[in-house]
This record gives sequence, structure tokens and C-alpha cells, in this order.
Amino acid sequence: MGGELRAAIAGTGFIGAVHARSARLAGARLAGVAASSPESAAAAADRLGAERSYPSAEAMVEADGIDVVHICTPNHLHVPLAEAALRAGKHVICEKP
Repeated sequence: MGGELRAAIAGTGFIGAVHARSARLAGARLAGVAASSPESAAAAADRLGAERSYPSAEAMVEADGIDVVHICTPNHLHVPLAEAALRAGKHVICEKP
């Protein structure tokens, strides 16, 4: 993987914002975010300085232009989203299943 890492955040509440900041501090680009609704994702993209928002976390993990997905959603959503991201060839950061 050459060049700048393209990170995406699924779940844009308090922990999502912490992960966005941490990804940037580690040298990544915040390539996208997904939230509980397309409207929330658009607002979060503006608030967090993401390059774009996605209508759903599932759409985001399938998208080209994402290298790593930070899963910051409610706990019961971690496993299905992590599995979808891994199937899509993405790296995954997830604190707990």
C-alpha cells in the first residue's frame, strides 16, 4: 500500500470523532464517514472535515478509495460491519466485537 492511508469512520459520535482525529495524527486522510442516516453523515463530514459522506456504513465499506475502516458504531453492529469490511478487502479497526 503506497501513499497516504485513506481512512473511513463508521459512526460519527464522540468515539468516531476521536478516531478521526487519531487517524489524521497518524498521517491518514479522512476519506469518508457514515452515520445513522445520510443527513447525519453529511453533517458529520462537514464537522469532521471528511472528504465525503456515505449513505450507509455498508456502502462505505464497499467503496473504492477506502483502505481502513474504523468501526465506531454501537457494539451490536460491530461484527456484521467488520465482516463486511474484511470481505471488501479493507483493514479494520474495531475496539470490541
